Amino acid sequence: MKKFIATTTINNLEKTSYTYFTKNHPDWTLVISGDSKTDDSIYEKFAKDNKNVVYLSLDDQKKMYSDLHFILKENTDTRKMFSIYYAYTQGADVIALVDDDNYPIRAWGQNILVGKQSRYTCYFLDRVNAQTVDPIFIVKQHPYVWHRGYPLKQLKFRKFVKKKQVKVTPYVQTNLWYGEPDVDGICRLLKSTEDFFSTDSNMSVCPFVTLRFSPFNSQNTILHRRIVPYYFLFSSLGRMSDIWISYYIESLFKDPIVVYDKPTVFQRRNPHDIILDIVNEKNGYYNNEKLLSDISKDSSLFFNYITSDEKTFYLEYLDKMRKLL
Repeated sequence: MKKFIATTTINNLEKTSYTYFTKNHPDWTLVISGDSKTDDSIYEKFAKDNKNVVYLSLDDQKKMYSDLHFILKENTDTRKMFSIYYAYTQGADVIALVDDDNYPIRAWGQNILVGKQSRYTCYFLDRVNAQTVDPIFIVKQHPYVWHRGYPLKQLKFRKFVKKKQVKVTPYVQTNLWYGEPDVDGICRLLKSTEDFFSTDSNMSVCPFVTLRFSPFNSQNTILHRRIVPYYFLFSSLGRMSDIWISYYIESLFKDPIVVYDKPTVFQRRNPHDIILDIVNEKNGYYNNEKLLSDISKDSSLFFNYITSDEKTFYLEYLDKMRKLL
């Protein structure tokens, strides 16, 4: 199995988790996409010194796929798309998406569930006005903590979750996080979320799947090759880029395709301005509900939420990637 890790950073190497991946998980190839603020010399040397590391500078990216280079904004997490694209063209069977503040534990990358049919407990909301399961709530129920991108109007329905047994083949695997979980910016104003899963968590429910929608992010998530062509981080969506593409991908399938499993990283969250995070998540606050309603009827309505240039590029990109399957 060809295994790759896709990431991007503007931080110096010593402020990232990358050496933990290269030393402890040498059977994975780490692909780092640089940005305009990234020190190329540091990462070029890192790649030269480690045979399982590939570094792509902005110049490398432009030469590799100029249209992709220009559709992605600089100094954004969407630059991770170049690492994904590179890994895919190199024949990756699975691609793990990580942020530079995700520090892997020993068990990271060992229990790969994607592409394998198995029986899971499936959680769902059997209510007309709620269709989105909060994966965090399944593991630890807290009134003031929910996954980033979860629709606010559905918070009051989370407790009405039901479950059943299903036999499915997941194509996305999201492992949770020790340290700081990926929660809504509002949650961080209401309470401290550091080490949230360290107490009162029911990890015995893992692994589990959900129906029909549940958010997954680009932090500690493994994509099967089959799903990679559909995955795209649109710059115009800001902090909703990974969340909204997760909803879109789920809308393309009738059966559950996302499996959630136990934490395999410790997130030492990079410095953030909580108020700025909330401001940057407002697109989700205003439109999560409408987006979910639209794509539950017709997946193509997703394209109403991105720019026309992004739509045109994405459809061409999708066709190109499918031909490489």
